[in-house]
Amino acid sequence: MSSETGKRPQPLSKSELDAIVEAADSMSAKHKLVVHVIPYTGLTVTELCHLRRDWVAYGDRDDPDSLVIHVPRTSPC
Repeated sequence: MSSETGKRPQPLSKSELDAIVEAADSMSAKHKLVVHVIPYTGLTVTELCHLRRDWVAYGDRDDPDSLVIHVPRTSPC
């Protein structure tokens, strides 16, 4: 909850998200990665910073193009 307004933060609208993704095209690769990963995965910044290859499952026989991220409750840094 925001301490300034007492209101919960609201998700971006589709047009706001589209504008941010478009602006990311001119950013560094690291910034572009954050802009493209966080809104579409639901990961927090901390989870993204600690993301490990073994958390990611690529494809299955029903959908070979799928990608699933399994974030453990706890994980050593």
